Amino acid sequence: MKSYEYSSIFTPQEFQNFARDIIQIKENKFIESFAEGKDGGIDGRFIDQEGNITILQVKRYKNMNVTILNTMKEEKRKMDLLIKNGKRVDRYILVLSEDISVQKKDDILDIMSEYIKCSEDVIMKADLNNLLSMPKYKEIEDKYYQLWYPSTNILNRKLFDVVNGVLLQKSKMCYADMIEEKQIFVETSVYKEIISKVHKNKTVIISGEPGVGKTMLGKQVALFYLGKYHTETFINVSDMNDLYTALKINGKKVIFFDDFWGGNQLEKIKVQNVSKELTRIKV
Repeated sequence: MKSYEYSSIFTPQEFQNFARDIIQIKENKFIESFAEGKDGGIDGRFIDQEGNITILQVKRYKNMNVTILNTMKEEKRKMDLLIKNGKRVDRYILVLSEDISVQKKDDILDIMSEYIKCSEDVIMKADLNNLLSMPKYKEIEDKYYQLWYPSTNILNRKLFDVVNGVLLQKSKMCYADMIEEKQIFVETSVYKEIISKVHKNKTVIISGEPGVGKTMLGKQVALFYLGKYHTETFINVSDMNDLYTALKINGKKVIFFDDFWGGNQLEKIKVQNVSKELTRIKV
């Protein structure tokens, strides 16, 4: 069975879209989607031929066992308000990015008993992983490249026989930062332009004034290619020796060379040699 960690690899909006697509296949129904912001308890909705209305609600955050019951009490209040205002709620499907205990799930069923019709309509991480193991959900894995981000353990195994301990730890730490920073990163036109250039040339140099976000931008471009093209590993290098070591690793890889321009005059003198070396490397 799959073992994806949805709270780490998806932003809230990405997970909402992912959950919608999963449920569309599961229910064989088109689900309406709505703009980001206050949703009144509705992340998605579909209406069957008899006019029955099903509400989709998606929750993505960590440590869900601690706060989920209070969250669902608030969601029940929202559903009650819809009913009070003359709306219909015939069925309620809840998708969670984390697993919760059996007791917590039973408590949710009690809280939402007027709306959640069966236990299967509370779908957790393990359920999502189980569904993705079925052939008919293959298109979901292809669509959401974030699912292909390698785990730290996979990176560890791939790098262990090739690189020294310092480079290994540096790459793992950088990769963890990339995953965390993705939650706040905004995909701009510059980001999309860089993606296009890397696709065409296999490499790109990002330059600019200090503090404008070059490092974060570079990390997120690297993360995109790690997932989108099922790249096998990631290496964060800081000098030419690291780079040549990284190039020895077999298979498709993403190499992130950060700040080789240098930050002081002495380092800038070295850049001339680095730049010459870079022009000799074929990718």
